[in-house]
Amino acid sequence: MPDASLKGRREEAFHAPHEDVAGSAMAAWRHHDDTIDIVPFLEAIWADRMKIAAWMIGAAVLTIIVTSLFMAKTFRAMAIVRPQPKATTASRIIGGFGGAPGGFSTMAGILGGGGPGAEEAQEYITILESFAFNTALMERHGIFREYSRPSDNRMLSSLENNDPRWRAYKRIKRSFECEYSTKTGNLTLYFIAASPPEAERLLGYYIDDLREKLRSREVQGAAAAIESMKEEARVTSDALLQTQLYELIAKQMQQLKLAQVEADFAFTVLEPPAAPDKPYSPRRSLDASVAALLALIVTSAIAVMREMTRQHRERRIELQRRSAFTGDRR
Repeated sequence: MPDASLKGRREEAFHAPHEDVAGSAMAAWRHHDDTIDIVPFLEAIWADRMKIAAWMIGAAVLTIIVTSLFMAKTFRAMAIVRPQPKATTASRIIGGFGGAPGGFSTMAGILGGGGPGAEEAQEYITILESFAFNTALMERHGIFREYSRPSDNRMLSSLENNDPRWRAYKRIKRSFECEYSTKTGNLTLYFIAASPPEAERLLGYYIDDLREKLRSREVQGAAAAIESMKEEARVTSDALLQTQLYELIAKQMQQLKLAQVEADFAFTVLEPPAAPDKPYSPRRSLDASVAALLALIVTSAIAVMREMTRQHRERRIELQRRSAFTGDRR
């Protein structure tokens, strides 16, 4: 019995150090799993630097070739207009007809001269982007058929609207853009076309038709008011009321004459439509840079994933080896 107990103590002493070493190794490995060391991943990317550079150059060159040979050039024209507040517009018109009263001129300066015509700008943007305005513009200038014809591509044609008016509207709306700056009080208009002259011409249509739209609206409103007051003056039997109505008709007639020129002062064209010779799209340098950046990201991600797979495989082999080692010792 003493010999047996002595032999048992010797076996425990022999196995204890090995079990402690294995346990400490497993604890250290778990601690290693909780921390992320990016150095191996950076080393993997650096090891594949030549491949990554080759992919970046290839992506950039391929993008330049595709944009040069297979993508059509487009040019963007720009124009800048400054909307005028209605009070300022009325003051300028009345002043042109012989001067405005002092009080009205002062009030116009307070209402309109102190800031940009934000309300007018929002109204103009709504008109310029509306379906009715764009459809009438295309029909008036003979470009409706150009924008309404179905696409030659069957797939794209199946996705487009069957109504030619909406098809034309959506197409021309993609080419037109306008934005208002509250800092400068200016309304900037853009139009994209296949050539600089065409972009300038079509953007000019927007400016001219907007002015004509404002003029016709004011004239129609004044004419409708005159006809309404004339009809009321004919049917009324009150002489005093008739006199007042005719006085209002006379003032409205003056307003009708002012409305015919009011659109000329509704906004000022600070910069007429102009399109540079440099294409707006495709932007070869920008597109090539984006393609090279995407190639860098993708190839680097592949290198990192490959390194992660290698580390995972090594960890699994190491854990299996340590588990087998501790099992044999026990």
